[in-house]
Amino acid sequence: MFGLNTLQMFGAASVAAFLLAGGAYVKGRMDGADIARTETLQITIDQLRERDETDAEVDNLDRYGLCVDLLGRVPECDEFR
Repeated sequence: MFGLNTLQMFGAASVAAFLLAGGAYVKGRMDGADIARTETLQITIDQLRERDETDAEVDNLDRYGLCVDLLGRVPECDEFR
């Protein structure tokens, strides 16, 4: 077959298997990096949405409400009533 002996055929098959395995490894690494990047972006988006909600809640507070929210003690905030 193609003028190759058994040893040459085995060598060619070994090289082909190595190249295929290497290609599969590289593709798997790239896919894993894409998944990690997507997860990181989703976490960032979730944090920004949560921060946006918190900002809206704080913006709606009056001075007394903000004092109570930050200090948690009403007597120090009485001057803002």
